[in-house]
Parts: sequence; structure tokens; C-alpha cells
Amino acid sequence: MPKTITRNKASRSAVVHLGAGGDEIVKAAIRSGDARSNLALRTFAAYAAPMIWGPDVVVASHIGSATFTISYEAVGDTLVMGRVTYYKGDDAGQKVTEEFRDETTITTSNSVANVVCDFKGIPTGSAVNGTVTP
Repeated sequence: MPKTITRNKASRSAVVHLGAGGDEIVKAAIRSGDARSNLALRTFAAYAAPMIWGPDVVVASHIGSATFTISYEAVGDTLVMGRVTYYKGDDAGQKVTEEFRDETTITTSNSVANVVCDFKGIPTGSAVNGTVTP
């Protein structure tokens, strides 16, 4: 039997309908501690083209200023360079592109935007596996 949870705070309310198995999911989330820690690490896959920048991959989206750590590794034995494009600086900031190897930490401007990466294989191409936190 579905269960309805209503939460009232001031004049706002949110209704959550728990279907079959919902209780177990809620209990598991409570047992695991801070639910955000389970969602903090996201993975992505990309392609590092040989000797040119490969296709863009959106690795994160944000509203306001946010700090992201982006790391990657090549699936093969080739050297892979990374490049990240995002808005940096005060207020809405300026669009910048920065190259990095293996890992970088960026802080975005106070804007609504995507963080985009692309990769270049030297001398051959490679698949790329990456992570971004938070």
C-alpha cells in the first residue's frame, strides 16, 4: 500500500509518495549517513582524439559559484592531456579554457553554466574515464 509523507514548513509543503519498496530505500539512505556523500562522485567517459582535441563532454552543471575537482585517466598507454572550459572570476565571470594533466580543481563564477572538458591523445587516441566531485 503506497504511503504519503507530507512535510509542512511555513506556508510551503512537499508531498512524497512512497510506493512498494520505498520504505527500504529510505531506511538504506538513513543507514548510509549523509546522502550527499553518495552522490558527490560522478563518473564520465570521453574520447581523446589523436593529436587534436576530441569532442566536448559536459562533466558538471552549476547554479552559483561551485568548486569541482576533475580527474581522468587514459584507458590505454598513451599520454592524454585535458582541457576544461568554464566561467571564472567575479560576478558572472569570463569564459576561460585551461589545460591540465590528470587532475585539476576549479572554482566557477557566480553564474548558471556547464563545465565542459575535452581531451587530446599524444601521439595516439584513447578512451578516457573520469570523475568529478562534488
